Amino acid sequence: MPWNEAENRAALDAWKASGGPRPKNRPDGWPTRSAIEWWTTAEAAITTAMEAVENAGASLALTDAVTLLGKARNRVADHVEGDGG
Repeated sequence: MPWNEAENRAALDAWKASGGPRPKNRPDGWPTRSAIEWWTTAEAAITTAMEAVENAGASLALTDAVTLLGKARNRVADHVEGDGG
Protein backbone atom coordinates (compact mmCIF):
# COMPACT_ATOMS: atom_id res chain seq x y z
CA MET A 1 0.00 0.00 0.00
CA PRO A 2 1.45 3.43 -0.90
CA TRP A 3 2.24 6.10 1.70
CA ASN A 4 -0.70 8.35 2.51
CA GLU A 5 0.26 11.12 4.93
CA ALA A 6 -3.32 12.00 5.89
CA GLU A 7 -4.19 8.37 6.58
CA ASN A 8 -1.01 7.91 8.64
CA ARG A 9 -1.71 11.09 10.65
CA ALA A 10 -5.29 10.00 11.33
CA ALA A 11 -4.11 6.57 12.54
CA LEU A 12 -1.40 8.15 14.71
CA ASP A 13 -3.87 10.60 16.26
CA ALA A 14 -6.38 7.79 16.87
CA TRP A 15 -3.73 5.69 18.65
CA LYS A 16 -2.64 8.60 20.85
CA ALA A 17 -6.25 9.39 21.75
CA SER A 18 -7.08 5.77 22.56
CA GLY A 19 -4.41 5.28 25.22
CA GLY A 20 -4.20 1.66 24.09
CA PRO A 21 -1.38 -0.35 22.56
CA ARG A 22 0.32 1.10 19.50
CA PRO A 23 -0.51 -0.73 16.27
CA LYS A 24 2.39 -2.81 15.00
CA ASN A 25 2.09 -1.27 11.53
CA ARG A 26 1.06 2.04 10.00
CA PRO A 27 -1.83 1.95 7.51
CA ASP A 28 0.71 1.49 4.67
CA GLY A 29 2.17 -1.61 6.35
CA TRP A 30 5.41 0.02 7.59
CA PRO A 31 6.27 -1.03 11.19
CA THR A 32 5.42 1.76 13.64
CA ARG A 33 8.57 1.02 15.66
CA SER A 34 10.56 2.02 12.56
CA ALA A 35 8.68 5.30 12.04
CA ILE A 36 10.02 8.22 14.08
CA GLU A 37 6.68 10.00 14.24
CA TRP A 38 5.20 6.96 16.03
CA TRP A 39 7.97 6.70 18.66
CA THR A 40 7.36 7.32 22.33
CA THR A 41 9.58 9.66 24.31
CA ALA A 42 11.42 6.62 25.70
CA GLU A 43 12.17 5.22 22.24
CA ALA A 44 13.45 8.60 21.08
CA ALA A 45 15.64 8.97 24.19
CA ILE A 46 17.19 5.54 23.68
CA THR A 47 17.92 6.40 20.05
CA THR A 48 19.60 9.64 21.16
CA ALA A 49 21.70 7.62 23.62
CA MET A 50 22.65 5.19 20.83
CA GLU A 51 23.82 8.10 18.67
CA ALA A 52 25.86 9.53 21.55
CA VAL A 53 27.58 6.19 22.14
CA GLU A 54 28.26 5.78 18.41
CA ASN A 55 29.91 9.21 18.42
CA ALA A 56 32.09 8.32 21.41
CA GLY A 57 34.57 6.31 19.38
CA ALA A 58 35.11 2.75 18.31
CA SER A 59 35.59 -0.26 20.54
CA LEU A 60 33.99 -3.59 21.27
CA ALA A 61 32.59 -2.16 24.50
CA LEU A 62 30.87 0.70 22.65
CA THR A 63 29.56 -1.69 20.00
CA ASP A 64 28.11 -3.84 22.77
CA ALA A 65 26.57 -0.77 24.39
CA VAL A 66 24.84 0.24 21.13
CA THR A 67 23.60 -3.33 20.66
CA LEU A 68 22.19 -3.41 24.18
CA LEU A 69 20.52 -0.03 23.71
CA GLY A 70 18.96 -1.31 20.48
CA LYS A 71 17.60 -4.31 22.37
CA ALA A 72 16.25 -1.96 25.05
CA ARG A 73 14.49 0.17 22.41
CA ASN A 74 12.92 -2.96 20.94
CA ARG A 75 11.70 -4.08 24.36
CA VAL A 76 10.13 -0.66 24.92
CA ALA A 77 8.47 -1.00 21.51
CA ASP A 78 7.25 -4.48 22.50
CA HIS A 79 5.64 -2.98 25.59
CA VAL A 80 4.10 -0.06 23.68
CA GLU A 81 2.64 -2.53 21.15
CA GLY A 82 1.14 -4.64 23.95
CA ASP A 83 3.71 -7.44 23.80
CA GLY A 84 5.53 -6.59 27.05
CA GLY A 85 5.34 -10.15 28.35
